[in-house]
Amino acid sequence: MAALEGMDDDTFRFERDRSLATLRELEREIEQKQPVSPVELLQRQLRRAVERQEFERAAELRDRIRALRARRERQEPNPNQGETAR
Repeated sequence: MAALEGMDDDTFRFERDRSLATLRELEREIEQKQPVSPVELLQRQLRRAVERQEFERAAELRDRIRALRARRERQEPNPNQGETAR
């Protein structure tokens, strides 16, 4: 904390902003290097399409996401299957 005591407000704000920018960039790099599922990849593309107001493309991506989720649900075992109603 001793280093902060001798720092003027403008310098502190500059260093804080610079540190935050560096952390945001590192966060982006980490996110880009993480493996993503096909659904997550499509969700990222969907967000970009909406940001660019490419609504037809966004609708196509939305439909592909729904289809992948539906397929996954059909393939996953249902833990409640086999139980009888009480």
